[in-house]
Amino acid sequence: MIEPRVVPADQIRTEPPSWLWADRVPRGAITILEGDPGCGKSTLVYDLAARVSSGKRMPASAAAGPAGGVLLFEDEDPPGVILRNLTASGADLARVLLYDRWSRYGRPLSLVSDGSFLEAEIRKVQARLVVFDPLTPFLDGGVQNDRSVRRALGPLSAICERTGAAAVLVRHLSKAGSANVLYQGAGSIGLIAAARSGLLVARDPVDLQQRVIAHFKSNLGPLAPSLAFRPTNSGSGLRVDWLGTSNYTAGQLLAAGRSGDCSALWEAIWVLYSILGEGPVPANEAKALAQQAGITAPSLRRAKQLLSVRSQRTGFGPGSRFFWVLPSTGELVKRLREQDLDQLMNQLLFGEGICDLRHGQTCDEDDKPDDEASGAPGQV
Repeated sequence: MIEPRVVPADQIRTEPPSWLWADRVPRGAITILEGDPGCGKSTLVYDLAARVSSGKRMPASAAAGPAGGVLLFEDEDPPGVILRNLTASGADLARVLLYDRWSRYGRPLSLVSDGSFLEAEIRKVQARLVVFDPLTPFLDGGVQNDRSVRRALGPLSAICERTGAAAVLVRHLSKAGSANVLYQGAGSIGLIAAARSGLLVARDPVDLQQRVIAHFKSNLGPLAPSLAFRPTNSGSGLRVDWLGTSNYTAGQLLAAGRSGDCSALWEAIWVLYSILGEGPVPANEAKALAQQAGITAPSLRRAKQLLSVRSQRTGFGPGSRFFWVLPSTGELVKRLREQDLDQLMNQLLFGEGICDLRHGQTCDEDDKPDDEASGAPGQV
């Protein structure tokens, strides 16, 4: 049995921080990457994985690091989506290993009980980056259970220190907002406490097509500047176009997202899709229905932009009218994928229980009118 001991501080050897992504993602430590659903966290992860695997320079970094292995523990995106996005991002696929979520004794990997397996895999492939996206499925007790979080992340932190790997843990934001940016992430405070660095991904409050990654926690140095990027459809999959620095802080992004708002925007999208799902609707009627549903004018404008709703004019002169029209299903799918909103797309187009505001009822897929089911606008 090893006895505990104390050591004089002047005998402890220290080294300066080592970075996978300068000032943002430290090696040998845990980084939290958080944001609302559909805001581009996974697309950003694939970009980082591609850069590590191929040895490309990180965004806003002066020099490239050596190419290294990447372990991706993904629980949401199917393998086909992952491979397309990695390919679009320029990854060296031979260096990126995807976890087969049901190969480990017929159950998902557990950070609590599978630490030895994880460390062996990191060493075997010389992984410089390990990602859990999202973190929740790999915690036995979930992210809300403080005890299970600390039981899992303590050993994970030790594994990172021993191997030099950078661990990036992805999580969603809490639905209940907090005045402190450190407490906005879903789950136990033990998560952000275990992380040496914290990054927030959010939509640009002005340009919906842009995202911002903001640094809100660092135990190893000053906070790095925020960066803007845009998820772009390259044909084979989504990749990231980096756009330079952004003036938004994490607090400003969260304030915009909670008041003006990601949740309000999603609600506006649902309502607008429901209003227009059966075909063109007079613009004034669509606005009135949205207002009756509690949608503000700014949220409605943003939802109209994101869904690519067109205004069509019929007639001429004083008797003419403007109608709002949804794009075809194919065009809408393409638009939402370009925005990295696959989850929303699946709910809108293929989900069940979409509320029809004009008829005051909820309809199932089998009961939808043909125009709504197909997403094709009717003739004006």
